[in-house]
Formats: sequence, C-alpha cells, structure tokens
Amino acid sequence: MVTLFTVITAVTLQAQVVKRVFIKENTSPCTGVAPMNCLNVRFENDLDWTFFYSNIDGFTYEPGYQYELLVEETTLPKEQVPADASSIRYKLKKLVCKVATNQAIWNTNWTLTELNGKAIQQDAVKVEFNAANHTLYGSSGCNNFNMPISINKKRTTMVTKHGVGTMMACQPDIMKLEDEFLKTLADKKIELKVIQGQLNLIHKKNVLMKFKKTTEKNGSALAFVSNKKWKLIQMNGKAIEKGQPEIIFDVENKKVNGRTGCNNFFGALDIDSENLSFGALGMTRMACMDEVIARQENEFVSLLNEKGLTYDVADQTFNIYKNNQLVLMFGLTSE
Repeated sequence: MVTLFTVITAVTLQAQVVKRVFIKENTSPCTGVAPMNCLNVRFENDLDWTFFYSNIDGFTYEPGYQYELLVEETTLPKEQVPADASSIRYKLKKLVCKVATNQAIWNTNWTLTELNGKAIQQDAVKVEFNAANHTLYGSSGCNNFNMPISINKKRTTMVTKHGVGTMMACQPDIMKLEDEFLKTLADKKIELKVIQGQLNLIHKKNVLMKFKKTTEKNGSALAFVSNKKWKLIQMNGKAIEKGQPEIIFDVENKKVNGRTGCNNFFGALDIDSENLSFGALGMTRMACMDEVIARQENEFVSLLNEKGLTYDVADQTFNIYKNNQLVLMFGLTSE
C-alpha cells in the first residue's frame, strides 16, 4: 500500500504551496469515479492515512519503493475546473528520497521449511509479517499466535517481543515444534533476507529459520471473514474465560451482530482491506449478574466503539488493533 506523508513547508505565490509528501511502497483499492488503486497519504500533523485520488505531474510511481517528495499544490480558480474534477493540482518539485523496500517479505504469507538447521516436513507453521500493524502472526503449529515487532525504516530487520496465542493441546510432535519455533523467534533482533526464493531469518549471522511462500487460498480475506461466527478469546492481552462474547460480520450488507456476554448487539460495519469501524451499536438491556462479565462487556463495547481500528486475519483468528496494539483477538468457531 502506498502512503504519502505530506508536510506543508512553505507558501508560494497566490494559491500555491509546497508540501512534503511520503509515499508507501504499494497502492490500495479505492473508488473515485470508478474503482481504482490509490496511493495512501498522510500529512505531517495527521494521525491517519488517506487515499490520494489525484496525479502528481512529473512523478512516476514504481511499486516496491518508498518515496519522499516535495510537491507544488495549486488551487485553480473555479472557472478553470471541469465538472466533477478536483480544483487542486500537484506537480513534482523535488524527489528527496527513493528507498527500495523488502515488499516481497511484508504482507505475504510464509510457511516454515527449516528451524535451527533442521528441515521441517509439516506445513504446520504459517506466518505473515504485517508492516501496517507491526505484528508477526499466524499458526505456530498447533495454536495461533500474534507477536508485536518493531521494524527499521528499510524493513530489512525486525526486533521481536513475546506474543500471545491460543492454548489448545495437539500431538506431541507438533507441540514440540511449536515450542521451539516460538522460543527461537522471541526477543531477538532479526535480519530478514530472501535468498533463492526462501525467506531467511538471521540472528547474529546464524540462520534461525527459513520459509517458503505459502500457496494462496482461493477467495479474499473479507470473503473468508464474512458470515462466520467469531468467538472472543483475548482482550487487551487477557484471555477470555467467561461470558463468551462473539461477533458475526456481514461484509456484503455492511452489518455486524453478536453477543457481548450478557446482551446481544447489532450495528453498521465499515471495512476494507485493513481498516474497520462500527457504527452506533444497538444492544439489548439485560443486566449482568456476574460482575466480571459486566466489566468485560463494558470493555468489549468500548473497544468496538473506538475509531482508527485496523485488523488482520490469520488461519483461524481475526485480530483487531488500536494504534498498532492488539486489543481484540477472535477465534473461528466450529458452529
């Protein structure tokens, strides 16, 4: 997804200003007059990314690179603007920086093939390195996990922390693989390098593990999420043991419904490839006799009402973030 970070630096004559713009390495689907792909932009003092529907005269975008530009923004008089067109024009003033990124690594699914020098035959460990949410998540063998990471500017190294995950028991050999994988991965500064098509994770010049690209499944993430029942399994890092809140996303009709623990809820849903928000939620008004479930319900509803939420989807989990912090983790139920 391409992101423009824009900074107003100086005002030129009349309706023209110079702005500093940062552009991410890939575009995102958007809808203008018709469906299209947009750059994602952010102005210096803004917190959120926005789609960029215009062109920048003199600038040629190439996927896989992050850019820093100075652009001239000119506001045209109304009489010079065609019907249904923007009154603002952009022209490249200076290419400040163009940096290649490891785009092939990020936001791509990978399957573990080697761990601490040993070949892995099972396709049990599947992960995704998510740059937008600064997370590494997926299946650790038996369970699903989610691990926060920090990333350098060129996205060639990451620093891992301890993550969270589900707590299911599996066959002893898979559990052993999972335990070694998570212990090897956590709390390290790791270099990421693709060599002959395989992703190598390197720590202090030692190759910790290797991955191959996962064969993509048919269907989009949104199609996979929609009209399934998702049970809340963690909230703000704490396991959910009582009440069993759950949620169902109706992506096509932009609706959501579910249970908070004591009550049922419903409302509007706005979701794209990585962002989501919920409209004003309607709820039943049954009293929770259990104080733990009552507090849990209030916290759950409060998080759903937050703005600026993002999400990702692992094999069997739906994860919601606020300011790159995992706040809600749902597991796919068998119902």
